[in-house]
Amino acid sequence: MSLPGKAPFAREVTRARTRPVISDRWTETREVFEAALDQAAGQRAAFLDRRCATDEVLRRDVNALLEADAQARGGAFIRDAVWDAAQHLGRMRESGPNRRFP
Repeated sequence: MSLPGKAPFAREVTRARTRPVISDRWTETREVFEAALDQAAGQRAAFLDRRCATDEVLRRDVNALLEADAQARGGAFIRDAVWDAAQHLGRMRESGPNRRFP
């Protein structure tokens, strides 16, 4: 049975689009990231040297995840969001009640 106006395989294509796709690359990145978290902070660079070897993209992606994790654990993410919201509210107050901001 096909969908009206669609090729018989359209249902399968539509179903495939709705499934989450987890690539092997993401799986590897996540595994290296989690293993790096298990290392002492002073040992991470040496661990990544061994584990990523010549894969600069993997190294860059894992480092980005480690930096984001450090910011989240240090509260920087929440602190920065609160600061941005406070600045936005201050600008709204200064410009009056009818001013719109993006």
